Amino acid sequence: MKIASRLLGDRFRSRLSESGVMLPVEEGGNGLRGLTAMGFEGQVWRLVSQDEPVGEIVIEEADFPWLRGRFIAGPAFAAFEPLFTRSGVLADAEDWEGFEGVYEEITKALSLVSPSGPVADFLLHIQDGHSWFRWSDEPFDGGEATVIAS
Repeated sequence: MKIASRLLGDRFRSRLSESGVMLPVEEGGNGLRGLTAMGFEGQVWRLVSQDEPVGEIVIEEADFPWLRGRFIAGPAFAAFEPLFTRSGVLADAEDWEGFEGVYEEITKALSLVSPSGPVADFLLHIQDGHSWFRWSDEPFDGGEATVIAS
């Protein structure tokens, strides 16, 4: 649960909505709906492996701390799709140890690039042409960022 706790922090856990989107929920509260991050809608974020395009995310909704959008698969996505599928299955099963192993493979191979450049750390879900993610300019664990491409 290291990834989940460092991404969601001690105060937050997540739950799946009826549509299968992972939503943050503040402990003891009703969630963070309504704390919208303005200015993200319409942005295009890129997912890359080395210099090879894996896909693009067109942001359709910003609901702090998550951004959601349409995922447009690029030429290299087929090689990574099984990892995203597996991470979703493991998250649904709440197998956080297994999830961490698969997600580590994802973050070692891929970089998420915002319109202003690569981000240091991210948690990205891709399913059926939709994506939802959260990100940070600094590594979640306080270590050094590994940026694969810009």
